[in-house]
Amino acid sequence: TTTPPPGGFDGTLRQTREATERANILRALEKAGQSRTRAAQMLGVSRVTLYKKMKAYKLLKAKDAHPFD
Repeated sequence: TTTPPPGGFDGTLRQTREATERANILRALEKAGQSRTRAAQMLGVSRVTLYKKMKAYKLLKAKDAHPFD
């Protein structure tokens, strides 16, 4: 195992970015009343991008897994 560097280091840049994105997505969805369209607008991304990020961060419910079926 490796010892983390001093100074409150919280992980790699990727881990930090992913944690921040995930938190922002959840916050935007809450503020948008769970509307992905409005949340995507608030975040400045397309609905497709929001969907892909939600899938990557496991934020989709089972019924949402195949939105185009």
